[in-house]
Amino acid sequence: MRRCSCWQLLWLVLVCSWRIAAAQAQAAPRTDPTEAAALNTILGRWGKKASSEWNISGELCSGLASDKTNWDDYPNINPFIKCDCSYNNNSVCHIIKLYVRPSSYFDQLHTWCLFTTPYFLCFLMHGDVEFWTHV
Repeated sequence: MRRCSCWQLLWLVLVCSWRIAAAQAQAAPRTDPTEAAALNTILGRWGKKASSEWNISGELCSGLASDKTNWDDYPNINPFIKCDCSYNNNSVCHIIKLYVRPSSYFDQLHTWCLFTTPYFLCFLMHGDVEFWTHV
């Protein structure tokens, strides 16, 4: 009888430990919704979509966008964004860079600024390097 109690106790400890670990797991950081809407608007006007390489499961700042990947290593990903997910205790991501390789739709738009909270974001196109910049 005593041996059975030990196994029951071990099982109870394992179940409780798993539940505590699951409760402490942090949610993945989310892209600022204003910036996500702005980026989706820009891409929509160009007839582009977010790459599945950096837009995993509908979250813009995921995959290659949120790591230290250099976009020069991925010339086929167009457009490409980079995010900083260190805001609000690593729960909010801000789009800090946007790169789009030259194309015919650049003739339509030279500078596009967005007023978002808490940033004033400008999309500046010059040559073949384009960035979101925090002003």
